[in-house]
Amino acid sequence: NGRDSNGWGFQRNEFRPLECRFLFLDETSMLDTSLFASVVRACPPGLCFLLTGDLAQLPPVGSGAPIRDLVTSGICGVGRLTEIHRNFGDIALALKAIREGRPPMPTVGPINVAAGRNWKHFECLTSVTSLDRLSAFTESSPSCVNRTWDIQCICGVNEKGEMSRVTINERLQP
Repeated sequence: NGRDSNGWGFQRNEFRPLECRFLFLDETSMLDTSLFASVVRACPPGLCFLLTGDLAQLPPVGSGAPIRDLVTSGICGVGRLTEIHRNFGDIALALKAIREGRPPMPTVGPINVAAGRNWKHFECLTSVTSLDRLSAFTESSPSCVNRTWDIQCICGVNEKGEMSRVTINERLQP
């Protein structure tokens, strides 16, 4: 991967393959068909893959979902991790409920990360109300909370719209 006069792109392909015997790719659930095809084209004969990803995470932004298709086809071996190590507390319980198709239970009381109360759910009827509530919440965070790095907001759209990742981050981050 590198940058040339056309922007970012793969510098390796079938004519200039990767120089490795093993390829480990992480977060592959977000690879779209075009990106995965570029990776595969750059693989020399005999290369071994280890692909990791979470099919419960965000899907690819581009077309297709090759990793999901590989898993559901049964043509490759699949292992599943069942213990959560990165997230804990209320946020882990909320994410589990969402994965299982259940509504997450709202937390009670103030945020207290050390006690596992690390998730807050706001129900709002409009995007303006949502942004106002989020903004008030982040502005009232304790001084030990870094508003850029310590607060995550889950949203369904990346760049376009009133409630996109871009819009929310522009509003919430100092």
